[in-house]
Parts: sequence; C-alpha cells; structure tokens
Amino acid sequence: MKATKRQSGVSLIEIMLSTLLGLMLVVVVISVFMSNIMTYNQNGGLARVQEGARIIINSLVSEVSAAGSTPCGFRGNVASLINNGSNYWWSDWGAGLRGYEQGDTLHASLRIGENGIPVQVPGTDAIIFHTSTSEILPIASQVVTNTNQGSFFIDSIHDTGDLKADDLVIVCNFVRTILLQVDSVLPGGELKYRNGGAAPSNCPPDFLNPCAPSPNHTKFLIDTLPNMLGGVSSSFWYVGDNGDGKSLYRMERNKTAGNGPFGPGKDVNVEEVISNLEDFQLEYLRETSPGVLATNYVTANLITDWSSVVTVRMVITFKGNGRDIPDFEWRRTVAVRNMVE
Repeated sequence: MKATKRQSGVSLIEIMLSTLLGLMLVVVVISVFMSNIMTYNQNGGLARVQEGARIIINSLVSEVSAAGSTPCGFRGNVASLINNGSNYWWSDWGAGLRGYEQGDTLHASLRIGENGIPVQVPGTDAIIFHTSTSEILPIASQVVTNTNQGSFFIDSIHDTGDLKADDLVIVCNFVRTILLQVDSVLPGGELKYRNGGAAPSNCPPDFLNPCAPSPNHTKFLIDTLPNMLGGVSSSFWYVGDNGDGKSLYRMERNKTAGNGPFGPGKDVNVEEVISNLEDFQLEYLRETSPGVLATNYVTANLITDWSSVVTVRMVITFKGNGRDIPDFEWRRTVAVRNMVE
C-alpha cells in the first residue's frame, strides 16, 4: 500500500484574507488620492477667487488714491460750469469722492433699480469717485469769441487724444480749477466750448462766470499762468442684487448710449465687476484741522466735509461656495494721494 503524498498550497481562507488586505490598501490609496485632489481643488479654487478679488481691490485702490486729482496735481474746490451740474452725479464733483453709508439716500440721478440697473443690497456701503484721466494736455492759448462761446488750443506738439464732443474736461492752473463740457473737437487741437450745446451744456448767461463760484474761482478767463486740460472719469461702486446673489458693480458715465446721451437710464454704463460678494463696508479718516488727524475712522453718515477725508478703509467680504471655497475677507487702507502731503 502506497503512502499518500500530502499536498501543500494556499487555503481559501488565506486567499480571502489577502484579497481583503489588498482591497483595504487600495481603499487607503484612493482615499489619500481623493483627499489630495480635494485639497488641490480647494486651494486652486480659493487662489483663483482671491486673484480675481485682488484685481478688483487694486482697481478700487487706484480710484481711491486718485480721487479728486486734476491735471495740475492737487485736490481742491472745483468750480463747475456744467448747467445744473449738481443734478448729475458724474458732474457733481465736490471734493472728488463721496461715500454713502448703508441706509443713506443716494444721489437722485443714480437711479439705482431703474432701467435694468441692479438694486443696491441693503446694509452695504457705496462710494463715488471723480478724477481727471491720465492724459494731460497743455493749453497753448484761449480765444473767447463772446460771453457764451470760446476755444482752447492745445500745444502743437500734442493732439487731443481720445477727447470727443460733449466730453467733460477739467481745465486748471495753480490758482483755479474749472469743470466744463466740450462742445466740439476740431483739427489742429481746437476744443470749442459754449452755452447752449448738447445737454447739459455749460451754464448761462455769462459763460465767463462759474455757475456756483468758489473761493479763488471768480473768473474763468485763463491768465498767463501755465494751464492744463484733462478728461474726466467718474465712477460709482456699490453692491447690487444680481438675481442669484450679490455682486460688486461699477457705474460710469456713458454719453453715447441708447437714444441719446442723457435719456433716462441711458447716461451710464453699469459693469458687474465680481460676483459672490457678501459685504462691502467703508470707513474714513479725516483731518479735524489742517495737519491734524482724527483719532478714529468714521462712517460716511458722520462726514459733512468730504475734502477733509485723507484715508479710506475698505472691508470686502467674499462668499464661498459652501464646499471647497470658504468665505474670506479683504481689508485695505488707502491714502487719498492728493490729500497726503
């Protein structure tokens, strides 16, 4: 009788255990991989949102810094020749900036919520900026045809750039600053102005006198001092309802829209600059007297003299998506360049 050989090998239980261990290892590897992907997506998504926010913040910083600047480099009282200029937010120059605290009554001409302009989100702040554009032109001469009409002639080595008929311009020297509307731009660097042109035009009846004279702005006739001319940029920043949340909007004057430059709701462009906004808050630091700063920042409703504002503090809160991008907040404090010596 032959002896039976004993067979050796892997049992079914051993196979099942090794398979289970292998599956557990695969699950761990997949979990680590998925966690890394989620972390990457979260960091990448947050970085993209923050980069977009940084671009917008830089735009705001630039406008705060330049608020009230003129071709002559200083911020001060601007004598407006615009007919009923205070009726339009983009020609009511004032000190070059004007903030609105939540609940404040906005300038009537802004018409927020009308003609497709998004309504302002309650509880958020807003601000208007006025500044001259970067293109600065030296004035060679001025010809006054009569009390209602005249021309500026730009230095022959310069052209009139992007200036067009009906544009607003700042004309200044180191004594006075004037805001007016150009009637036409002609070859040879001639910019004509008059009373009675396209609305709102310049104020009647004696064009040589500002509509609302300010100190040191008694006559519009330029003298022998160097005189400069520049375009005007006005913008209004606010948080509006985009129909699916909150967005930061920038409004600017548009003189060529729709059925005419100043038809209802047609005098502005409104741009959605960034969505997923949660809040927009502004505070201001003032001078209490020349060279003496206040001890604390205040909200817009406590400011009566906007020419005293030297610094703006902005707090902008962005809303995450509830998944891989958390809420985050940007804080910036910006000096109004033309008020800091």
